Amino acid sequence: MHRPPAGAIIRIALRYMKLGVTPEEIKDMEYDARLRFIAEKGKAVSEIVALSICTGWITGWLFVKPVAWYIRWRVHPAMLTAALMQLLSGMDVQAFCNTIPLAARAAKLLEPIGSHEERMS
Repeated sequence: MHRPPAGAIIRIALRYMKLGVTPEEIKDMEYDARLRFIAEKGKAVSEIVALSICTGWITGWLFVKPVAWYIRWRVHPAMLTAALMQLLSGMDVQAFCNTIPLAARAAKLLEPIGSHEERMS
């Protein structure tokens, strides 16, 4: 499992929004609550983890369901929730948000000299 590209992050984020919990809430859950969470949301959690493995456009479309099924039947629930928390804690979009203003400033720098409305005095 590695850091997924932007397309896979979008797919993961769409499924994560449906879960309705944060990694901190999962860490703070007691045994019964965690067991209830896996019983109710285990399929979505396994698909999120499978999306972190199948990160390509075609592989994400073709292999997520079989990989998620395999994960559900071969991985312990504690490891499944740990993988989810590790994925969500390592997936930070703040760096992307910082890139947008930087790109806007860089676009101004790349404009041809003299194309600015303001004149230097």
